[in-house]
Amino acid sequence: MALVNNFSFGIRRQIIAVLCVLAFAGALRFGITQTIPQVVIAAGVALLTDLVLQYVRGGQKYFSETALISGLIVALVIDIGAPLPVVALASFFAVASKHLLRLHDRHIFNPASFGLVLTALFFPGIGHTWWGESAFLLALILGVMVAYRLFKLDLVLMYLLAFFVANALFNLWGGRIEFIWAEFTATISVFFLFFMLVEPQTSPSLPKQRRLFGIIAGIFSFIFLHFLSVPFLTTDAFLWGLLTANLATALYSKRRFFFGVAALLALSLFFQQAPVDAPTSTTPTQTSTSSIAQPDRIIEMVAKNFEFVPGTISVKMGETVQLKITSADVMHGFSLPIFDINETLPPHQEVSIQFTADQAGEFPFACSVQCGHGHATMRGVLVVE
Repeated sequence: MALVNNFSFGIRRQIIAVLCVLAFAGALRFGITQTIPQVVIAAGVALLTDLVLQYVRGGQKYFSETALISGLIVALVIDIGAPLPVVALASFFAVASKHLLRLHDRHIFNPASFGLVLTALFFPGIGHTWWGESAFLLALILGVMVAYRLFKLDLVLMYLLAFFVANALFNLWGGRIEFIWAEFTATISVFFLFFMLVEPQTSPSLPKQRRLFGIIAGIFSFIFLHFLSVPFLTTDAFLWGLLTANLATALYSKRRFFFGVAALLALSLFFQQAPVDAPTSTTPTQTSTSSIAQPDRIIEMVAKNFEFVPGTISVKMGETVQLKITSADVMHGFSLPIFDINETLPPHQEVSIQFTADQAGEFPFACSVQCGHGHATMRGVLVVE
């Protein structure tokens, strides 16, 4: 069936309705004032940006349902309570990429993924809490329905298979058999699988190509998560994996494609951290993230599914604070946007994060690495008095 038929106006409106339901469910859990404004801003900026760029390009002018979908996805992934200008910028980048980054008269990258990762490069303290899947069972059921309607369930399954096999080999190599299933289930996002990976206009419609697309996205999501020691790649590994698969699809020809994949794999192996060197016990290994002055206050924390302990941190205005955070189970992240902090927390390692509390108030922090179905609820508060 042709791509345009797969992504008819009917399915677009169904996806919009599903995303609105997930936004409402998230708002009930996290508070309307914390969630709905960013949904409205992201959706509004997406529609306006699309309309303006249609005018600039001289095409037909109408409010685009695909732009609205991109805006809603951005809002449901980015940090709850993120600054509204940052939310607007992410939505702008998402829709602008659809108009400006094109090949063979089609846009190359998944718009929402592109907007989110580009914004994260400019604002590294802004993480992605994926709160659109906070009602996990609802997101799973509705997501499966969407993927089925788009004829993309096989793509999702091949992504999961590729990611699972890569994760199993990685842990077997490092002698951590007990982590195989735990890490796999902890690092998979239902919202990503069923609302971003399957986006019709940047993923193939033919069966063989879409299955290959799923395998590429799965393998490179795993590579970005475990092998490339760059924080912004690790925290957004799934999005980078998807963008890599988008680019591979856009440049598809057998020779160029397989050469490109081989080159990226070689580059990944060059930058890798061999898993045999990773700690296999629960003994913490300190990793300093700053070389600034001695701290006035040291706070030890534990990150575990799906909470930080303690969940509330109180410090004095002007203090230099050092957080020593240990992940007790799988990979987590620590995002404190007000102080431009977004760090990866490897399993069973202690990570030191140092900053000066130079602003008074109550500031949220959250896990910024997908860690399972309760990821969106893994949050806490820093109180600066």
